[in-house]
Amino acid sequence: MGERVDKIPRRKIASGTALVNLREKSGEEKMAEREGYEVILGLGSNQGFSREILFKAVQELGVLLKDLRMSRIYLTKPRHLVEQPMYYNCAVVGFYQGSPEELLTSIQKIEERYGRDRSKEQRWGARRLDIDILIMGNLIINDGPRLQIPHPRLLERKFALLPLLELCPLCQDPRTGIPLWQIYEQLPDQGIYYTDMEYYNQPSWKNQK
Repeated sequence: MGERVDKIPRRKIASGTALVNLREKSGEEKMAEREGYEVILGLGSNQGFSREILFKAVQELGVLLKDLRMSRIYLTKPRHLVEQPMYYNCAVVGFYQGSPEELLTSIQKIEERYGRDRSKEQRWGARRLDIDILIMGNLIINDGPRLQIPHPRLLERKFALLPLLELCPLCQDPRTGIPLWQIYEQLPDQGIYYTDMEYYNQPSWKNQK
């Protein structure tokens, strides 16, 4: 059973509205790259020894992210293509010194080491390891299909929001400033379980505003 890693201080992710220009970075962005962004990554796996893969991937991410902390692992029903194994999902939070492009390249290399081949996989299909950049400080980036921050489907995925909120209960959507717990509570049931198969009863973060 996936066990919860040490609790971490609840940090509020700063909200923001400025669209990042990847060709001409502002002085503020350059400073953030030097000092570090608070980054939240979502991880998932439904092929192979998924829990072991997630724990090993998190260990590798600990080299990239300072003060890394991990959520508990959840078992979630697949969406879109339902005829596939259930997914194991978790999130990590930490500080990253570097650009979003550099972070994306590094996590894709980790995915490839665990057997991910984007040229052969089916969209929404099964995979050994998937790592998504969910939130990176207050950045808002739309660089086509390769890099979008916050993750373009974060606000519709309970399996991504739940572990994120476990780590950062007061986190806001950088695009709107809306608390993510409010968005989570408005979503329909999506079949999320603890790894011991106990059905997850949706909590409320209203008392943490």
